[in-house]
Amino acid sequence: NTIFSYILNYEIQLIIEKICLNSKINLTPTKIINFLISGYEITKYNPFAAVAYLYQNSMQRIFKHSIAFYAPSSAYRNNLVTSHIVNLLKKSNNVFLFYNQQSHDKFEQIAESYYAPNSLIVYFDFLDLIIYPQLDILLPVKPKKFYVLHDIYDSPSGKAETPKKCKKSGKIKPSKFIQLLDYIFIPSKPVLNIGIKEFKALKPYKCRIPGGYFKLDNNIKKFQDNLQKLNIDSIIYAPTVINSVLEKHNSQPEFGIKIIEALLSNFEEFNIIFRPHPHSVEHQSTKEIVNYFKDNKRFVFDNTPSEYMKSYTRAKLMISDISGTAFTYAFTTLRPVIFFSANENNITNDLGNISYFKDRHKIGDVVENIEDLIIKVKEFLNGYGNLSKKVKKFRDETIFNVGYSEQYFVECIKYILNNKIRPEWVCCEGEG
Repeated sequence: NTIFSYILNYEIQLIIEKICLNSKINLTPTKIINFLISGYEITKYNPFAAVAYLYQNSMQRIFKHSIAFYAPSSAYRNNLVTSHIVNLLKKSNNVFLFYNQQSHDKFEQIAESYYAPNSLIVYFDFLDLIIYPQLDILLPVKPKKFYVLHDIYDSPSGKAETPKKCKKSGKIKPSKFIQLLDYIFIPSKPVLNIGIKEFKALKPYKCRIPGGYFKLDNNIKKFQDNLQKLNIDSIIYAPTVINSVLEKHNSQPEFGIKIIEALLSNFEEFNIIFRPHPHSVEHQSTKEIVNYFKDNKRFVFDNTPSEYMKSYTRAKLMISDISGTAFTYAFTTLRPVIFFSANENNITNDLGNISYFKDRHKIGDVVENIEDLIIKVKEFLNGYGNLSKKVKKFRDETIFNVGYSEQYFVECIKYILNNKIRPEWVCCEGEG
């Protein structure tokens, strides 16, 4: 009874149930439980490691190197990897897609996809490289860590990226999330030089790779395809994530209802799409907004974690605040973004004098109140002249490898697995 109560706690039971549903592995609940019980003296203090051992050894491996794309949450994961990238890599590598949360989306439908909660994946030291789109510390020790930046621009950073001040010494230390990684796949020029001093102070063998944004490349393809199928009948409101670091400049909690109400009232020929940040879908203000407009037929709530291209295609323009999705939308559709910034006077003092704020006028305009928002929307709806051409030129000069970032990404992985560095990478001193 002690054995069963200790080993077969609820979390272990749930994990066993989920991983055994995967037809790609030869495991059953009985097989796992028998292994746990027979090896009790060895595994009693860590049944998760025991399950991880069985699980990873049930996955077929035929090549020298094993690569994993890991999605800690439902957000960003459909932008982490494509079938094309998987097909290119699996010609000479063992390729796996692991996810911590089940969402029943395209990521999970890829043949190489496996459920792997963080309580198991930390033991997956059979991997040579783990690639992820969201900063995390619950990762296996052995593999090299390759972070694919999910923001296209130098958007204001959240808690994970923020350096911390040591209470004892008073020194500023880089985020532990940043210290852990080895490579960063950088989408654009403004991101390449962020925090370069802190970056150089980190452990050896860290490289910034001017790679591009394969999400953008795929978005452009989807956008062109969607234009043949969907009407441009909407305005989209897409605020940034709600957290304590960004709260002064996130428009949703204080102005979300007012913004949507003003749009519905003044632009009756358009639907108004509300797309909160994926990490804010369950926030109280999101629930309040959805409840407030639930009976309005022109109000559309888009809560899909990663698949937003239908909403992007339908939207003639976007209203955002400090979200990275603003630049993604503009660079995909070549349509304008209006940045709602009620605390504009304090924005650089609070969040830094970054390119994101300097370059907003290159893809749209900034307003500080509801009245000016309505005026600017009317202005853009009446036409935005040469803005689309300017946005395209700006995009192609700013984003790395537009149109072929996937191929470049695969080439980079070959270099990483063979401990080589390309000349265009920005790496710490003493490497090579």
